[in-house]
Amino acid sequence: MTSLHPRAGRRCHNALNPLHSTVYFSPDFAAELARIGIEDASAAYFAGRGAAMGAVGPGAVAAAFYNFNHELIAKHLPAVWDTASPQAVLDARLRAADTTLRRVLGDDSVASPEMVEVRFFFFFFFFLFFFFFFFFFF
Repeated sequence: MTSLHPRAGRRCHNALNPLHSTVYFSPDFAAELARIGIEDASAAYFAGRGAAMGAVGPGAVAAAFYNFNHELIAKHLPAVWDTASPQAVLDARLRAADTTLRRVLGDDSVASPEMVEVRFFFFFFFFLFFFFFFFFFF
């Protein structure tokens, strides 16, 4: 078994979280979600983060997000899935991420071999996180 440094998860979080979090607070994200019919900021946030789990309700999102009140989430989920499917939200989120990162970092940086490598590891760790989350909690 390979052992990891005790702070490996935190180091990964510190490196990748700025890329991940930037999207949700970007005007590009709000514009993309509005384009598919989700105009409320809280609904957009919960849908944007929760879409990777499918058309889930407030219970799954409250458990996954950890620090949000169930009643607050229930004001938006699952109703938001009547406006846009999780896949439409995921597609909008990726468009927003691309637009935001290109605006902030520049086209050359986003297209660089280093960024391609970062994207690979980001999606790889994102997949692993959800795999283990569902494996252990569902």
